[in-house]
Amino acid sequence: MTNIPSEIQPYKRHAWKPITIEGDGDLTASKFAGKPWLGKNEEWPKCPHCQNPLEFFVQLNLNQLPESLQNKFGSGILQMFYCTYMNVYGDEVCEVDYQGGEAFSDIHFFRIIQPEAEAQDV
Repeated sequence: MTNIPSEIQPYKRHAWKPITIEGDGDLTASKFAGKPWLGKNEEWPKCPHCQNPLEFFVQLNLNQLPESLQNKFGSGILQMFYCTYMNVYGDEVCEVDYQGGEAFSDIHFFRIIQPEAEAQDV
């Protein structure tokens, strides 16, 4: 986009395109889905409503972000889990019943961890 109209120039921001590889990579690697880093005796996060395991969506190793973002969010690994539960009748859906589209819905689980202890291979 080289010809950005002047009225929207103030909204221009940098963006980064993820470089992806096939496979899961190391437990501390940035990834979409796959196996997240979990501590040796840590339980998989569960939905506070349906008690089902949350789906693992993304893990970002904050120490490996583009240089201009380094230390902006701290250090360690940012993880996101999300409840996608729907019962067989479709009348109980955590995403709908508990406002999954809202920014602070409790069916989202975000955390930043410091993976210094031993990990489990889930």
